[in-house]
Amino acid sequence: MKKNEVIEVLRNAGYQVEEVTNIKNGKEKQGISIRKEGSCVAPVLYEENIKGIEDEAQLIAFTAECFYKAPDEDFSKLEDFDSVKDFIFIGAEPLINQNRYLYGDKIVKFDSVKDIVFYLYINLDCILAAKTFATTRIKKDFLEKWGVTEDELFEIAALNTRKNTQICTMTEMLLGFGNLPEEVKEDLINSEQYPMWVISNKQKVKGAGILYCEEYFSYICNKYDWQEITVIPSSIHELIIIPTPTKKADINSMIHEVNETQVAETDYLADKCFIFNNDMHNFVPEDDLPF
Repeated sequence: MKKNEVIEVLRNAGYQVEEVTNIKNGKEKQGISIRKEGSCVAPVLYEENIKGIEDEAQLIAFTAECFYKAPDEDFSKLEDFDSVKDFIFIGAEPLINQNRYLYGDKIVKFDSVKDIVFYLYINLDCILAAKTFATTRIKKDFLEKWGVTEDELFEIAALNTRKNTQICTMTEMLLGFGNLPEEVKEDLINSEQYPMWVISNKQKVKGAGILYCEEYFSYICNKYDWQEITVIPSSIHELIIIPTPTKKADINSMIHEVNETQVAETDYLADKCFIFNNDMHNFVPEDDLPF
């Protein structure tokens, strides 16, 4: 069905329908917001959601399922800062300079060294009965309601993000899947002379936000006695660390190829790696790299 047909059908069915523009991984995306009268919930349908819908009955059934998956909770609870402050985290997505205007009402920080936008979001588990790790981005109008500044909120979110972050070797992650053949497990263990490490959060969703917390990378360098590490932005959900010197050009070529062939557009973070130097306690700008 075409977008105008979808809008007409849903309005005739009694839904409040509005065309909206949202940010999806750094890009502008057009959608259709739908709301039931008296409801706080407003799911958004995008082109990929309605592409396979062929008739009115299928559309109505799909819309009903959207509301079933998003139970009508009391979102006014989000205005109570004490209820949500432990559920505020940092997310990361690509910085596309011409799209900076999209963040006008959002609380974000632009990192021009990494070409990344860091934004704040709430894990809605703080109010939802079903723990699904649904999230919502934080807008600037919440600052006045909560009585905090942007810097204070980022400080709180950074602390929560660090607490929620986990690191393991790539082998440990793969072995954790539990369904690998025994001979594969043995090969993985025997081949781990120079392991790669994986960083994400406990939910394995939006885990790359830890890039904002440079002191976390000093912590793991000190813990594992690493002087310099290469951080590969696997996706917006996780990072891969190589604790050995690497040729940045070779790594970037590999990252680009993987992004082109294996990473979904909505999960893409960057086409380049980041070098963290523990003596400098920060990420090294590209112009200062020796290779």
